[in-house]
Amino acid sequence: MRANAAAAAVLGCGMWSMQFIGTAGVNGLFGAEFEPILNIGTFVVIALLAFGAFQVVVRASVPLVWVTVGAALGIGLSAGQQLLMSGSVLPVGFSLTGSSMILAFGGAAVLGAASTYLFRRLSGQRGVLGGAITMTLALTYITSGIALDYQAAFAWASIPVAGPQDMPSAFFVTTGVVIAFSLALLFGNRRRRKASAEMDRMRALANVAFEGIVVCKDALIVHANLSFASLIGRPHDDLTGIKFTSLLTDPSCLTDLEREGTHRIEAEISGAGGSQAAEIFMRDVMLHDSKHRVYAIRDIRERKLSEARIQFLAHHDPVTGLPNRTQFLDRLEQEINRSSRSNGEFAVICLDLDRFKEVNDTFGHAAGDQLLRLAAERLRRVFRTYDVVGRIGGDEFVIMQCAATQPDSAITASRRVIAAFAEPFDLDGLKITVGASAGIAIYPSDAEDAEGLLTRADLALYRAKNSGRGTFRIFEPGMDEQLRERRLLATDLRSAVINDDIVLHYQPIVRLEDGKVTGFEALPRWKHHLRGWINPTVFLPLAEEIGLMPALGRRVMHRACAEAASWPNPLGISVNLAPTQLHGALVSLVSETLAETGLSPARLEIDVAEQTLQQRHASNSGTLTALKMLGVRIAVDHFGTGATSLSGLRSCPIDRIKMDSSFVANMAGDPDNMALVRAISSLGRALDIEVSASGCDTYEQIELLKQEGCLEAQGDIFGAPMPIIAFARMTGHYQAEDEPRQRQVAVG
Repeated sequence: MRANAAAAAVLGCGMWSMQFIGTAGVNGLFGAEFEPILNIGTFVVIALLAFGAFQVVVRASVPLVWVTVGAALGIGLSAGQQLLMSGSVLPVGFSLTGSSMILAFGGAAVLGAASTYLFRRLSGQRGVLGGAITMTLALTYITSGIALDYQAAFAWASIPVAGPQDMPSAFFVTTGVVIAFSLALLFGNRRRRKASAEMDRMRALANVAFEGIVVCKDALIVHANLSFASLIGRPHDDLTGIKFTSLLTDPSCLTDLEREGTHRIEAEISGAGGSQAAEIFMRDVMLHDSKHRVYAIRDIRERKLSEARIQFLAHHDPVTGLPNRTQFLDRLEQEINRSSRSNGEFAVICLDLDRFKEVNDTFGHAAGDQLLRLAAERLRRVFRTYDVVGRIGGDEFVIMQCAATQPDSAITASRRVIAAFAEPFDLDGLKITVGASAGIAIYPSDAEDAEGLLTRADLALYRAKNSGRGTFRIFEPGMDEQLRERRLLATDLRSAVINDDIVLHYQPIVRLEDGKVTGFEALPRWKHHLRGWINPTVFLPLAEEIGLMPALGRRVMHRACAEAASWPNPLGISVNLAPTQLHGALVSLVSETLAETGLSPARLEIDVAEQTLQQRHASNSGTLTALKMLGVRIAVDHFGTGATSLSGLRSCPIDRIKMDSSFVANMAGDPDNMALVRAISSLGRALDIEVSASGCDTYEQIELLKQEGCLEAQGDIFGAPMPIIAFARMTGHYQAEDEPRQRQVAVG
């Protein structure tokens, strides 16, 4: 608008000056004077007419409008010329004839229309030049007085006039105004062109960006790139001029970005398809000598979906979709707290399928998984929606029955479950009958803690299975005999730790790309003097329970590091940590062990279970950071079974995440497990963390893991856990007498 106003003023001054020059010529011949009020008024009318015409032409996009407005401008300027002539007091008279008027106004209309048409039709400077030249011709034509017929007139009007002596001053003033306006327009146009070029470059750069970019001034959007328009599903042209905060579900979230030191926030952006998650960055910049605010918007929908998927699978059994052990224990603790306040009671029912192993071995894992899913559906139908049904491993289910009279309600439900499971299951046309057994424990009469309730319900289940299966039992105090056996085992375990009877077996860790062994995982093993080899899943939790893990952990750490230091080949050694080991004293233990054994810190990898990492996250993170400063590597074991957040992974110095063997075992035939493997691999790449897998037992699993970018794996296909002498060739301690055994291990 300012440019149009300046141009209108220049046009008015130019026409007035040209008319003035013509009047000066007449003054030389006849001696002319002029009437100032009429001349000034005519100038104002011409300027306003030109301003209105320029406003319409610049905004209109239809050529007919350009031509029509240009013709009207020409006619108006021609009429203004007649008024200017009327404001001059000349010793001659002039008159208009019909033909001369047609010639004057028609020519002015044609030249005016041509000027506005060329200005809009031609692009850039060509349009400005063409329009200016044509308008100059129009002014020359108009001020030439082609329509006037001069006649001598020696009668002077009795009105105040300016004499000839005033004309040079008026002329120079007008010329100065024209020059000043012209220079202002020139510099203004250069500045606008520079600003326009700068904005064009910015738009070009913004439009090639994958992230959404929004430039705001005074909270209004002045530019948004195509990526942002695509992100929210709105037309690009509709975004300019609206408030950026109007696109946010919660506009107040932007105040967090304005705080010093805050770099990013997560927010919900309103789009055509509803609100969606986005990450927003902000920076203030100077554009066109004024402050603008630039927002970068990153689409995090896929990341949120991956997080939600991982969170779901971390709390649910991937086969049945039921709560897993972790979530069930959480719900059980909540119910214990609620019932303790209200003096309530509830039942815990442990249930497993009687012939599940036969189905799994005969028809394969796919059939076994299908059977588990069908079993879960039947359990959902038997129990109420507010009862909690979970799967805690294998073919074992657990149910928490709330808001009912116990044990009568649990007994009734157990009978219904057993009757439901007595009906055949349809496995793709194959009728399978498996049956079920159940064990019941009641809170608070049988136990007042979660583990106690599960243990007693499991003891009752064990008694039911020994009673012929297809039945149920309620926990009785006599069943604590098994607890007595457990205490005896704990006593023997304490002696074994003191006497250093716990040995280490080693399982190779293999690089999938070329099949080379990169290290070993040290695994504790215990051979009881009466019972033989005790499963690690039995004695390790027992050692944790009775407080033996710190002592056992020290022995395992020292022995594993000493063994690795003796290998000629500089392979890595991986040592697992129990939750009770992860404290400040661990750093000094590792440091002293490395110094005593001479093992390079870079060869030692500390494995921390994912659930351990979640506990006391702040202190654990500090301990792991201190270990990392020693030069050792940190790995998260059994990843996917907990609920570690992305921020938790970022805040810890993690080098590797190890997928749990349960996901690897079922990924070939289970889309859910495969999806979790893919999600974990993608997460590792996104965070620049190595990904490895445990429990790899088939070549098919190896190929699938390689396809997903998994770097290393361990499992029976590479070598079961054995004494280190079985891997002498790999460690560099190969001896001739070891060759037959070595070959057998390699083949097996």
